[in-house]
Amino acid sequence: MYNRNRYRSTRSSAGVNPQYNRSEFALLDHVIRDVQEKGNTGAAASVNRSYLAGSLTLLVLLIAPLAVWIAWSIGRSDASIDVESSRFQVSGESMAPTLMGEHRLASCPRCALLWRVHPGVTGDDSSALQCAHCGDLMDLIDPRVKGRNASTVAADMLEITDLDPNFPLARGELVAVSWEGQLHVKRIAAVAGDTVDLERLKLLVNGIRVEDLLVSHSSDFPLPKFLVDDDARRRESRWAAAQESPLWERTPAAKWRYHAKGDSPWLVYHHQSIHSANRSSPVRDDYPFNVGLVRQLESVDRLFLGGSAAVHDDRILEVAFFSEHGNVIATANLPKTETGESRPFQLSYHDGIEAPELPVAANSPVAVRVRGGGAELSQLSIERLVEYRIRRRDSRTDYPLRVGSGEYFLLGDNVPVSVDSRQLGTFSSSQIAGRVIGVERSKSMRDSL
Repeated sequence: MYNRNRYRSTRSSAGVNPQYNRSEFALLDHVIRDVQEKGNTGAAASVNRSYLAGSLTLLVLLIAPLAVWIAWSIGRSDASIDVESSRFQVSGESMAPTLMGEHRLASCPRCALLWRVHPGVTGDDSSALQCAHCGDLMDLIDPRVKGRNASTVAADMLEITDLDPNFPLARGELVAVSWEGQLHVKRIAAVAGDTVDLERLKLLVNGIRVEDLLVSHSSDFPLPKFLVDDDARRRESRWAAAQESPLWERTPAAKWRYHAKGDSPWLVYHHQSIHSANRSSPVRDDYPFNVGLVRQLESVDRLFLGGSAAVHDDRILEVAFFSEHGNVIATANLPKTETGESRPFQLSYHDGIEAPELPVAANSPVAVRVRGGGAELSQLSIERLVEYRIRRRDSRTDYPLRVGSGEYFLLGDNVPVSVDSRQLGTFSSSQIAGRVIGVERSKSMRDSL
């Protein structure tokens, strides 16, 4: 739900260009200057009347369409579409973490991560404030002064514009939609002509998983990602060399070094669940914001690996990702770096191609190696992409669903709690009140997860 702010501003629609090009204006300017110069040579000088008459005729022919266009523009101004923008304050959590209503901050003493959590959490709920990274209990903190009693962080402010018929809505965009007398913000997952279907609980659009379809769409609001593992923040790493090879060494500064010649062994990530005493587990769709929400977590397989690499000569980085439909391998070039320098990299499942015999599985979903010789990898970080699915309680009888003309299938990014097209069906274009074009965030959000 979104509360409307009184502030409003107007944004003009794009004007219609006059029917002149740059060369025609240059010709008009030349004729005017030429007539002035030839006609102002003094009283004794004779004026070439035929030239002047011809020039004036050309001038009239050029000015007449301009005058007509000006009159047409003036008459059109009252009927033109002005795209208005309004500011709204976010209320609620259905689009978290992309858009945040009021919330609180919790700090993990062990791994020094700052998490955004539900505003209803209090000190009495401390047992539920479990760090999604290490499993330790967290402390609520004041967003302004560390150590004070916890208070809420201000909600995001959104800028929403009226729809412009010249720019149709597209998949991946955020829109304000009206129902039950209130405005809500959701993400467009499917448009007219699309077919929405299920693969077990996963949502598909035209046979493609929603997140796979939307991750490739350019948007001012990309799909959210969630931290799975930050190796530099762990005392005991979850990474290990395949076959316990001694050729990979982890330094006290959490840097992984390979000094031998030739291709390195695979360095494999082994996931552990904080919800089962850090036992081996697939990566699941945990939403750290939803403190206290009891539900069955689902396994996920759309992962990213980021980090930094230092190499003395050009190398090739290979990253293997597990997927229930076939493991993939993604590659990146590692240019030579200077001594003491490292370069960041990021690869994801979506960068990969299917390949056999990769050292990944559900409980060890990411592996990395360097081709060509020695390297140093640091700041290894795994994130998961949001994955859209129906909940176990949601009806499956409406699928496959064909999106009709002038309709949209809308979803919230906080998949477990959002009320959207999974319950309400498609929304008509008449219910779409505008598109989200900007967000103003609280300063305290910049370093939180």
